[in-house]
Amino acid sequence: MHHLANSHSSLTQVLELVMDELLDGILVINCSSKKVSYFNNKFASMWGIPHHILASNDDQTLLNHVKTKISYPEEFLKPIQSLYKNDENWQDEIRFKDGRTLLRKSISIPGTNTLKSRVWIFKDITNEKSVFIDSLTGCLNRKAWDSLGNEHGEKINHSIQYCVAVIDLNDFKSINDDFGHEAGDRVLKRLGATLKRLIRNKQDKVFRTGGDEFCILLESTTDISSSIATRLSNELIAAGINAATGVYMSNQEGGIIEAFRKADERMLSRKKTQKHLHNSLIHPSHLVSTRKTKTDEEIEILANLSVAIKKGELKLAFQPIFNRSNQIAWIEVLCRWKHEGQDIPPNVFIPLSESTGHIHRIWDWALEESIKTVHRWKQNSQYTSISINFSAVQVEYYKNTGFSYPDQIKRICYQYNVSPKCIKIELTETSLLTDLDKAKELFNELSEMGIDICIDDYGTGFSSLSIMQALPIKCIKIDGSFVNGVPHNLSNTAISKGTISMAHELGIEVCAECIENADQIQFLESYGCDYFQGYFKSKPLSAEEMAKCIETHLN
Repeated sequence: MHHLANSHSSLTQVLELVMDELLDGILVINCSSKKVSYFNNKFASMWGIPHHILASNDDQTLLNHVKTKISYPEEFLKPIQSLYKNDENWQDEIRFKDGRTLLRKSISIPGTNTLKSRVWIFKDITNEKSVFIDSLTGCLNRKAWDSLGNEHGEKINHSIQYCVAVIDLNDFKSINDDFGHEAGDRVLKRLGATLKRLIRNKQDKVFRTGGDEFCILLESTTDISSSIATRLSNELIAAGINAATGVYMSNQEGGIIEAFRKADERMLSRKKTQKHLHNSLIHPSHLVSTRKTKTDEEIEILANLSVAIKKGELKLAFQPIFNRSNQIAWIEVLCRWKHEGQDIPPNVFIPLSESTGHIHRIWDWALEESIKTVHRWKQNSQYTSISINFSAVQVEYYKNTGFSYPDQIKRICYQYNVSPKCIKIELTETSLLTDLDKAKELFNELSEMGIDICIDDYGTGFSSLSIMQALPIKCIKIDGSFVNGVPHNLSNTAISKGTISMAHELGIEVCAECIENADQIQFLESYGCDYFQGYFKSKPLSAEEMAKCIETHLN
């Protein structure tokens, strides 16, 4: 112990030696002056406090340093001022940002007329607490759940309500079976991290109560079950996690255990409901991506995207594709998103939607809206074909679930009295195709319905000859990066010429994207390019503008 007063008695020297050998950190504060009276070596080392701060002998300077070390500084500071004014003995737990947990005890030392000093004792209980921590996710474990309210277990306040949420991963076994236990572990870690974002203070807790089951306890004086259910759903969707949830508020009669049972019942009910609804789920195959953790901006985009369809923020745009006679051959359907007055670029939200499974919900919406639009054009004698982008991620979904896209297209076409032959599929992200046999099975079935299959952005990624030979490809679209600069850019010119020649040898038509001028059209036409698309011909249009464009070209 360092004695900051002037007493050098032999008793003090003995106490110094004893206190410096203790494993607990000791700090003594004079309640009147708010000055540091004593501290031992263990206190200084466990808090990592520089000598100049301790030498300042000032309580506030010390507190300013201490609160940078801990997870909930406001809660750490909250009881201190009141304890300086009364003789209550008190204790709680402190969580450090580095993962340590300290038990903090405070003992009053009375003076002549008022409280003289307060002794603070800090005991490192990290090892004791570690038995309650799940090593994989960092959440509290089942043992911690079972020990709730026990003397040595997690502390709970029986006088208030808790919001209890139970979360259970859907189809988790298939993740381990299909992708390995390492992939399953990544999913569990992501879920644990996602649930921790709901934690507001150290009284709130996240437990991993089973192999793929988690539970959240949130202190509340009011019923927050509805708002927590909504936020939980948004967080899971944003993180790309496919799980069933149940939320319930505890009450004085049943307590937390009864609330857990009710929440678990709700979760199981939702799991049964979700089982056959692919458009509300994210398939586990999308959770095993090696992509790095998403940024806060991406998570916010995904959270907003999850409700964008309901709010009507997604819109369709239509860009015509012209043949060599300058007639509209078909129209590509494009997805646009404006959120709070700001346009979110497709090259931002589409890849994110593919990595999390939102793409399935976007596809469902875009397919029906597109066919509905064709129906309106048809009523005005403006009958034409459309092409819709179809991600290789959806091929994986077909492979993993057997979901019938052909039946879906038939059903919607029948509903709006539109022939499936008016639909073209533009396959994107071919580099993600992992099973050509399954892809062939799917696209052959679509082709038999009269649906043409195109490869979008040909030349980028992995648009290989093996794909063109395996699948019933009707047309390839040369990526705009290879059309750029033609005919003056010699390398792009050679690539474009070679692609057209090779495709025609295989009986496949060719469309050039991103046409910017007449020279490009004239050159590509001379080598047999069949179709042209780009701002030089027409920018993407609204449905109403597209109807006028169709009318103009029909006349």
